[in-house]
Amino acid sequence: MPATKRLSAWVEPEVGEAFRALAEARGMSESKLLVGLVEAYLARARSLPAPPPVEEAEALSERITIRLRPGDALGVAERAVHRRQKPATYLASLVRAHLIEDPVVPDEELAELKRSIEALSAVGRELQGIARRDGREALSGTRLAQAISATRASVEDVRQQIKAYVKVANTSWEAPYE
Repeated sequence: MPATKRLSAWVEPEVGEAFRALAEARGMSESKLLVGLVEAYLARARSLPAPPPVEEAEALSERITIRLRPGDALGVAERAVHRRQKPATYLASLVRAHLIEDPVVPDEELAELKRSIEALSAVGRELQGIARRDGREALSGTRLAQAISATRASVEDVRQQIKAYVKVANTSWEAPYE
């Protein structure tokens, strides 16, 4: 069967040179050597027993203890204080973000973002009110009208972006494993 999938990888120059030399020493192209290595690895992986399944109840209720490198606990504590969290909560949110690929936003940060949306909405309403009170005809074509229009558009754009971020942050607390 002809090859239909291309694999490629970036390696350090010395690794690439060593691989080229190995292929040359075996009288093969680098491509053929790579295909042989991938096939050998896959064959070996297929022959290994599958890891035991994790029981769901165990996975959801187990406590995990981790050992940090010297000095890392201080860094964790500093970052946790910055996010107004306990160190264990901060580490749990990091692990969760790694598992679900969407970082969890702490409650206080989420509340701040929601307040930002409200503030941006208020600014947008005020700008709209200014434009209405001064009359569209009187302001049309003037620099003030253009500035108000551009500012309203920018405020709405930022508001929509924050709103979308808050929506993702809210759903990031929902576990895909539950």
